[in-house]
Amino acid sequence: MKQITNRLAGLDIIRCVAIFSVIAGHFFVLNTPFRETIFDASGMFGQGLVYLLFNATGVPLFIMMTGYLNAHKVECNRKYYKGMGRVLISYLLFSIITILFRKYYLHEDFSWIQWGLKILDFSAIPYGWYIEMWIGLYLLTPFLNLLYKAIPTQKQKLILLVTLYTLTALPDLLNRYGLHLVPGFWQSVFPLTYFFIGRYIREYSPDLQKVKWQWGG
Repeated sequence: MKQITNRLAGLDIIRCVAIFSVIAGHFFVLNTPFRETIFDASGMFGQGLVYLLFNATGVPLFIMMTGYLNAHKVECNRKYYKGMGRVLISYLLFSIITILFRKYYLHEDFSWIQWGLKILDFSAIPYGWYIEMWIGLYLLTPFLNLLYKAIPTQKQKLILLVTLYTLTALPDLLNRYGLHLVPGFWQSVFPLTYFFIGRYIREYSPDLQKVKWQWGG
């Protein structure tokens, strides 16, 4: 008997794009002199654009999907918090594997207590910062949804997105070459920007399944 699911192909495509973006972006950064190159020529614009497309797209897509897929989560109960278990166990497992590799293959000289502290501060795995960010976002999700639902109009929700964009994206774009044109203190809260973008798309995006394409006149 064929099982019927509500899985959306579009979300799977976005996941594939995000995964490819993360892999390709890290390959690009780690295997080219991109970060040591000064952007002082017009040809560098194309390279910077490639970097943005490949490296700066994956994480935002994943966070926007978090906001999109978790729009209904507003309760803080034991069941919700237990949902963190699988990710934390996976993080612990891969941390141990990475530590064994670093200790016995790379011969990094740390005591087992120091290795344990590296698990706790998310430095055992070079990109453990993402798990640290995810934990905070998971804990905040019910409250972020309650906050979003309390905003009464679409216009005010758009103002929220514009405000977050101004605080988190514009500083990196405008505060360059010794200039400080916009406040940059809140730049690190960029996950909230992407979360609310995903939440907004979930509420106001058109239902593409209902769009009928008409060929001809």
